[in-house]
Amino acid sequence: MASSTPQEDRCSHEDFELSSGAIDPAEGSVECVLHGARFDIRDGRALCAPAYSPVPKFPVKLEHGGIWTRDDRG
Repeated sequence: MASSTPQEDRCSHEDFELSSGAIDPAEGSVECVLHGARFDIRDGRALCAPAYSPVPKFPVKLEHGGIWTRDDRG
């Protein structure tokens, strides 16, 4: 299974939640249930139409047994 990076829970094509979609562990992707756009769970890049833009990803830090992430977009 591919390791994932924290990403925004929004499809870049239609602003729909990706957490409703299916994850393909072999491909390392998540599919948007609205129109079928797929995104790489490692880096957020769009893998097929109708999405062409990546979903934003967030930095992550493992510290003292915890997982920390933040939204740096401002």
